[in-house]
Amino acid sequence: MKLQRKKHLDKLVLTRFRMFTLACTGMATLGTYHFVEGHISFILACLALGTGVLIGLLVGRTNNIIWQEEDRKVYAKFDVFGIIIMASYILFVIVRRKILGHWLAGEELSGFIMFLCSGIMLGRLLTLRKMVLKVLISQGL
Repeated sequence: MKLQRKKHLDKLVLTRFRMFTLACTGMATLGTYHFVEGHISFILACLALGTGVLIGLLVGRTNNIIWQEEDRKVYAKFDVFGIIIMASYILFVIVRRKILGHWLAGEELSGFIMFLCSGIMLGRLLTLRKMVLKVLISQGL
């Protein structure tokens, strides 16, 4: 994103960008460790990452990005549909080991979850970026 556009972003929006980037990088690093050590196969890692990105794109829908004319800044809000998706996502995070534990075990499960979470964060980051750019472009920035 261009630096001149950055000044039009609320601190919360910038914090979300940083948080998703750090979380995605950290989880991908841990997932890569599991892959290098042979705990998870390449196909399973790609499946987890791809599934995570799809979930992240859906969960990214929870961001309701708006333009505040007084401050000339982009703000993020939640809408009702977004809150329902976020609640479903939180429920999944809580029970994911029980759900995935039927098919995977031990280090393989850990590696799968790392790649899945990395994909989710990447999907959320991509969705947030797309929505913010859409608002900024509509404002001629």
